[in-house]
Amino acid sequence: TLPKSAGEELGRFEMEVLELGPADKVRWRVKSGPPEWVGTELSFALAGQDGMTIVLFADRGWREEVEFMSHSSMNWAVSPLSLRDLVEKGAGQPSPDDIKIDNWN
Repeated sequence: TLPKSAGEELGRFEMEVLELGPADKVRWRVKSGPPEWVGTELSFALAGQDGMTIVLFADRGWREEVEFMSHSSMNWAVSPLSLRDLVEKGAGQPSPDDIKIDNWN
């Protein structure tokens, strides 16, 4: 659930865990949420390379290319920046203080 600062719910997702590695991967299928997302699969895999942790992400299974797919792709691109700041600096930029990439939220 994504809350607004006033506590109003913006959206809700239900995910099914398809794969769960001990420390390096997870894969989910969207069971409920925005209609465009239902049935899509999200995966995260971690790999070490040159002293860094590489996050390999995929968002697969869209039934058709719709405008929301572009919005989602851009959000998935900027969200790890907030996560990195949370881990490295102790504070990220979750909604509603996230990086605004469009006027959808």
